Amino acid sequence: MEKRLQADSNLKMLLLPHNNRFQKCPLSFSGKLTAVPMGQHLAHRADYYSIGVTHLGATVPEMQYPSPESQLGFSVVLAPADGIKEDSAERRIISVAGIKAPCLVFADDMKDANRMRSQSTSIETNVNRAFDAVFCTPSANKDALVDL
Repeated sequence: MEKRLQADSNLKMLLLPHNNRFQKCPLSFSGKLTAVPMGQHLAHRADYYSIGVTHLGATVPEMQYPSPESQLGFSVVLAPADGIKEDSAERRIISVAGIKAPCLVFADDMKDANRMRSQSTSIETNVNRAFDAVFCTPSANKDALVDL
């Protein structure tokens, strides 16, 4: 990717990975370093912006594997979402923007957030350093296409 960007200064890219891939600092689950994400490698670029995504709902789509009844070997089910903790991005979003409508909260409003939901659990990270902003929806559901 760096080579492509260096070869063409007018090239723009929009990447749509999940939060754990494009946040700007290391990723931890349960206090253990889990990954050095792609976003950490791109964070030095002045034109790299990382926008995290989360929700405030009680459930979240989660991959179930194995799933013998599925032709693909896995299925997507609604699972309980991790609770909204005091030091979480979700708690900061509720205090800044409420819970009724989708919103975008900038990193400056995330200074005390040290975790954020990721699938049915939470990642431990300095949300203010990991993302330039966080987009939040009131809930997360699976699409009807998933049931094909």
